[in-house]
Amino acid sequence: MPNEEDEERLLRSVALENAKSILFARQRAERALLEANEALELKTQELSEANRRLSESEALYRSALSAGRMGTWETDLVARTRQWTPEGMAGQLGGAGERIALWWAEVQTLAAAREDELRHALGLDQEPEEAR
Repeated sequence: MPNEEDEERLLRSVALENAKSILFARQRAERALLEANEALELKTQELSEANRRLSESEALYRSALSAGRMGTWETDLVARTRQWTPEGMAGQLGGAGERIALWWAEVQTLAAAREDELRHALGLDQEPEEAR
C-alpha cells in the first residue's frame, strides 16, 4: 500500500509534467503568434507599396487627361445612366458635347418607350395568373 510520501511524490510528478506541457504549449502558441504577426507585417508592407504605386498611376492618368484636355465617361445601358467628368463630353467637344448628351438622353428615352411598347404587345407587362 502506498504511503502518503509516495502519493505526494506522485502528485508532484504529475503536476510537474502538466506544468511542462502547459509551458510547451504556450511557447508553441507564442511562436505561432510571432510568425503570424511577421506575415501580417509583410502583407501590410506589400499592400502599402501597391497602394503607393496605384496612387502614382492614378496621378499620372489624371495628368495625361488634363494635358490632353480629355475626360472620361461611363454609360450603363441597363440602368440607363451615364456619368462623365466635366471634361468628358462638354469640355472636349465644346458646345457639341451638350448637344450629344441631350441627343443620347433622347435616344435612351425613346428606347425605353419602345421596349415598354414591345413588352405590352407581347403581354410581358401583365402579371401571371397565379400572382393575381
